[in-house]
Amino acid sequence: MAKVQTDALIQKKKRPVLLCGVFLLYVVLIVIGLTMLVPFLWMISTSLKEQYDAVKIPPCGFPGTPVAELCGYLHGAAHVPVHAQHH
Repeated sequence: MAKVQTDALIQKKKRPVLLCGVFLLYVVLIVIGLTMLVPFLWMISTSLKEQYDAVKIPPCGFPGTPVAELCGYLHGAAHVPVHAQHH
C-alpha cells in the first residue's frame, strides 16, 4: 500500500515537469514553423510587387494595390492546360 502511495506522489511531481517540457516543445516548434513560413510569405509578397518596389531599400511588406500583378497571375493561369495528354 505504501508503494502505491509513493508511486502516486512521484507521478504528481512529474506532471508539472512534463507539462513544462510539452510547453517548451510547442514553443520551439512554433518558432521553427514561423522561421519556415516567413520566407515563403516574403516570396509571395515580392511576386506581387512592381520591380522597383521589389528592390527598394528599405523593403516594404505586402504592396498596397497588387491588382496588376494579380491580373498577371490570372492571365497565366488561364493559359495553363488543365489536363495532360497521355501518349
